[in-house]
Amino acid sequence: MAGLIGDVGSGSANNPDDVRAVQTHLRRHANWLSPTPAPEVTGRYDLATGSAIQAFQRNAVSYLNPDGIVSRQGLTIRRLETTVLPRPRHAVFQEVCCVKQRANVSRFRG
Repeated sequence: MAGLIGDVGSGSANNPDDVRAVQTHLRRHANWLSPTPAPEVTGRYDLATGSAIQAFQRNAVSYLNPDGIVSRQGLTIRRLETTVLPRPRHAVFQEVCCVKQRANVSRFRG
């Protein structure tokens, strides 16, 4: 993707093309949003998109206090634009990640 023209999030410009790009990235990285569902790709910033951004920031970017804003040159967009995200390196986040993965696998096994 060519990158964002402006920021996406509450109080931001929320250009429809930028919002659509962020929503597409969030859907691709839906496994990092748990338990928040991935937003629909509509090009409109809404509560579902904001919640998904915060979940991604918390789980994949390791923000302790996610702000829900994807800045065009920030860490969140760089992580969203990464094709495959590695597991978290810090022991605390690895444990959280692994517990979530085991719970998801258990749910599908019945």
